Amino acid sequence: MSNLVITISRTYGSGGKSIGRLVAEKMGLEFYDEQLIQRASELSGINEDYFAQADERITIRQQILRFLSPQGGYTSEPKGPESRRYTGQDNLYRIQASVIEQLGRRENCVIIGRAGFYLLRNYVNAVRVHIIAPPDECAAAVARRLSISIQRARQLVLSTNKERADYHKHYTDVNWEDPNCYDLVLNTSRLSHSQCADVICKYAAERMKNL
Repeated sequence: MSNLVITISRTYGSGGKSIGRLVAEKMGLEFYDEQLIQRASELSGINEDYFAQADERITIRQQILRFLSPQGGYTSEPKGPESRRYTGQDNLYRIQASVIEQLGRRENCVIIGRAGFYLLRNYVNAVRVHIIAPPDECAAAVARRLSISIQRARQLVLSTNKERADYHKHYTDVNWEDPNCYDLVLNTSRLSHSQCADVICKYAAERMKNL
């Protein structure tokens, strides 16, 4: 593989999306966040709203089924349109995972979230990054961005991170906050978004020399 793909996992409010966009701009890479939903919709013919509603979250029913029948990671191929479960949440994940794997093989890009770090874990051309920050700083950033109270922002940070943790546990069977899952873990309480982007770009450039 000669292409470069950078996956960015992030705790809510830590600035991961902003950093990912900066990295894409600095390195001339395509940027995929909500664009992944559009790609998955185009590939499958399923309305984007279905993917948006399932984005980085799972239902209570899925959690119960997971508890009753542990899978040890989610590796099934997408079901076809003939299946009555074609638009089911698990199949939406499979379709989106297929898109991410295609991007990993073919494009120079930055991928935000959606278990990209796990799906591309065996890709030598993938740089896997996790962005974090202390909860209070994340809440403050969310409060400013959404113009909401700090109390409401704290609730959003907690609930969103729990949704992401449950999503990753259901589909990957790994702890998404385990630093061993990543090449780089950066804390935005210690570095600015621009500094984080510079670190990622420098690391990625060094990695590409060895491909």
